[in-house]
Amino acid sequence: MFFRFNHGYFHSHEASSSEVSGFSFPKIKEATALYLAHFLRTFSLSFSGIYIPIFIFGLMNKPIASESVFLNNIFWVLIYYLGYAIFVSLANIFLADLLFQKLGFRTSILLSMLFLIGLIACFVYAEKSYWFIVLGSVFAAFSVHFYWIPFHIFFLRKANDGGNFGNESASQLLTATVAGALGPLAAGLILKFFDFNILFLLTSFLLMLSSLPILFFVNDSKHGEHRFKKIFFNYIFNPKFRKLNLAFAGNGIDGLLFDIFWPILLFLVLNDFVKLGGLVSFSTVLSAIIMIWVGRLLENKKAGWWRKGSVVTNSLLYFFRIFVITPPGLLAIDIIDRFNGKIYTTSILAETYDRAKSMDFGESDFIIYREIITHLGQVIGLLLALVLVFTLANWKLVFLIPGLASLLVYLLYL
Repeated sequence: MFFRFNHGYFHSHEASSSEVSGFSFPKIKEATALYLAHFLRTFSLSFSGIYIPIFIFGLMNKPIASESVFLNNIFWVLIYYLGYAIFVSLANIFLADLLFQKLGFRTSILLSMLFLIGLIACFVYAEKSYWFIVLGSVFAAFSVHFYWIPFHIFFLRKANDGGNFGNESASQLLTATVAGALGPLAAGLILKFFDFNILFLLTSFLLMLSSLPILFFVNDSKHGEHRFKKIFFNYIFNPKFRKLNLAFAGNGIDGLLFDIFWPILLFLVLNDFVKLGGLVSFSTVLSAIIMIWVGRLLENKKAGWWRKGSVVTNSLLYFFRIFVITPPGLLAIDIIDRFNGKIYTTSILAETYDRAKSMDFGESDFIIYREIITHLGQVIGLLLALVLVFTLANWKLVFLIPGLASLLVYLLYL
């Protein structure tokens, strides 16, 4: 994957950290700890993140689902991510109250790091048995569930300095951008001279470090109950939220299918880990320079046409990906996408936090609702991708799905 910290926005049944523990680190330290933890986690995952679909794609021991080697590889990549999307959807629906009532946010985030390390271990053993990938999809799902809900709520309560969430969202994404900028290139060099096992071990070590700032510097609080039936009726089945449902689902489809198919296309054209990592690092560094401007822009409520324009641009870039066949073309699309993506992604994040703060049903329920809809959308997107890949002559037409789905984000600003 922050803003105005006002106890007046809390649920009436929730106490602040100082009320619970008798002592609270100053707000600025808690916000800084959140940024630092997010930086370390993003940096850790940037080493292996873009290479995961490529790693699964290239495994030699996969079961035979298609006579075409290429389609068989794509099929099992999609099965991994489909398993992940299904399990994280189930976790968001049925385990949210466990997270709030029994574990608490800090313990939950630590647990998410342990699940990520378990996922890395599955990748290490996957070359011996492909079925470790299936187990890995479960670990990946739990790592997402137990990290993002607490992180978003922590960020809502501890990182806002007034106004809307434009500056804070930009700062959060700038943190992630800087952290993830050099990881792909460094990982490409590791893969050139060593192997995936070394890459995965380094990732595990960094992940353990990333949980420390939150464990030691962020205060947790007591939390009320969060029942999925209440969330379903207040949000998902509420006619007032139909546009929001479509927008969050479209964003989920866009994000996950991009993470799967764009690295695979880059690798198939470049056929070199160092070139792939270098391209992503280069375009990421370039895009980071506009983040402060984006934050200031989005603090201005009159910037709506920038938000809407970024949605249309994001969608159009998917259609260009269908036809690109050269490294310069890939570089151009990646650079444009990452520049535009800073406005596109920051706008969605800021709008999410602003709406969470304004909801009568409470910010926590809204974050859970958003996570449920996002991942249910991913399930639908992956099923559509499986159908298209196996029925169309040109596999790159799968980019039509995120291209059309991302247009739904436009509804967020209407």
